[in-house]
Amino acid sequence: MDESKRMPLWRKAHAIAYDDQPYTFIAFSKALVFMDNRFENVQRVRLGLNSPGEWFVPASRQRYK
Repeated sequence: MDESKRMPLWRKAHAIAYDDQPYTFIAFSKALVFMDNRFENVQRVRLGLNSPGEWFVPASRQRYK
């Protein structure tokens, strides 16, 4: 796409997202400070931790069923 046509569309998309958002994040944590030791398969990766979908708590350590 032509840059002169793309940038106005990009700015419009940002304006819509800005106007419609319920709140604005002004800060974020770069690291997880703690993790319950019941969780298994948690691996540190460059961006923090692997996907939560891969974590699990063994049946013997589950508190809620």
